[in-house]
Amino acid sequence: MRVSLVLMVYAVLVLLAGAYAFVSAPAEANRATAVMVPGVIAAISGLLAWFWWTASRNAVRRRWPTALLCLGFAALVAFPAVMRTAKMRQWPAASVAWDAAVQADPGLADRARVSRDVRKVFFAERGSPDHDQTYLMITLWSLTALSVGAAGLVAISRR
Repeated sequence: MRVSLVLMVYAVLVLLAGAYAFVSAPAEANRATAVMVPGVIAAISGLLAWFWWTASRNAVRRRWPTALLCLGFAALVAFPAVMRTAKMRQWPAASVAWDAAVQADPGLADRARVSRDVRKVFFAERGSPDHDQTYLMITLWSLTALSVGAAGLVAISRR
């Protein structure tokens, strides 16, 4: 398999993962990040694919830096994936506590609508994000797996 083909497929799949994150993100989330990070990774992969498409036959010996770059992308997204996963373990209990607090004090929900800081502080005290970030965990772990897979395929590919 050609390195350029691997990198182009990788770039398209990364963009699809970013589109999934954008579409799945709740209103409280920052949707721009869901597009920016995968967009940058896909752009770099697209440029590398173009390089490999135009590379000479002896360039196959230089495929290791490209594989290492893909592993770098994997590390770049794996770190926040691990952190989000740890915080999301607290989400169900914090969400139940929020609902109970709103039931006890309906004014809390009104204050949270006026100022998101009230909700953020409430959830931060419980070590949880203030909204369900399952979509983000799925995206980050998918990007990690795609990046590791791309690195492996680049390493075993020819030209």
